[in-house]
Amino acid sequence: MKSIVKFGGYEPRELTEYSVEVSDVDAAGSGRSENGVMNRDRVRGGDDPVYKISVGCTNLTDKDMTDFLNAIKPEAVQVVFFFGEYLEKKMYAGNKKVDMKIVGDNETRWNVSVSMTEY
Repeated sequence: MKSIVKFGGYEPRELTEYSVEVSDVDAAGSGRSENGVMNRDRVRGGDDPVYKISVGCTNLTDKDMTDFLNAIKPEAVQVVFFFGEYLEKKMYAGNKKVDMKIVGDNETRWNVSVSMTEY
C-alpha cells in the first residue's frame, strides 16, 4: 500500500493522526463594512485552494523522531499526501510538538505532531 503522506523522500512511521484542511485566501481588503456587508476578494480557493495537513506519529524511537524532524526542517518541503487522490504541494512546517515518554526498561519513545501548510 502506498504511503498516505511523504515529506520529500521520507515516510513517517507509526502514523496515528492525519487530517487535511482546505482553505480560501482573501485579499487584505476583504472583510465586513461598517454596515455589516461582507466584501470579499478571494485570491485563492475554489479549484485552487490552499492545503494544510496535520500529521502525528506515536511511539517513535530516538532515530525515527530525529529523521522525522530533519525531513521537515528545510524552509520548503515537497509533500505528497492523500486527499481522495495523491497531491504534491510545496509546503512549510508550522510549530512542531514533540512529547517524550519512558517505556519498558527505561527506553525513550516520542510522539511528534506537525502541521504543514502549502505556500
